[in-house]
Amino acid sequence: MRGWHGVGLVAGWQTVASLCFYAIFAATAFLRAEFGLSRTLVGVIITVTMLGYTLLLFVVGAAVDGYGERRVMVGGLLAPPTFGYLVDTVGYTAGWVALAGGVAVAALLTGWLTLLTRA
Repeated sequence: MRGWHGVGLVAGWQTVASLCFYAIFAATAFLRAEFGLSRTLVGVIITVTMLGYTLLLFVVGAAVDGYGERRVMVGGLLAPPTFGYLVDTVGYTAGWVALAGGVAVAALLTGWLTLLTRA
């Protein structure tokens, strides 16, 4: 990615990622009011979310090293709407199963698992 096109692409991706990242903090009052959750439980939800985010950084770093920034960014932008579509059409549990199956098939087809074990 050279020039201003790459800068614009990265800036747009970072804006979307930041909005998703910081939305969890803005949603704490809604979670407490709508679902009657305690402050402790909301804290646990945020902790688990941030732990998952942190652990996924290692996986994404390995994917960027193996496939390049562009492919990983496009995949990262397409994954949430794809999961939303799966949940909407086949249900929440089946959506998770379908997503996990799709990721497993993609990992096997692309050799992603061997990429992660080499590091």
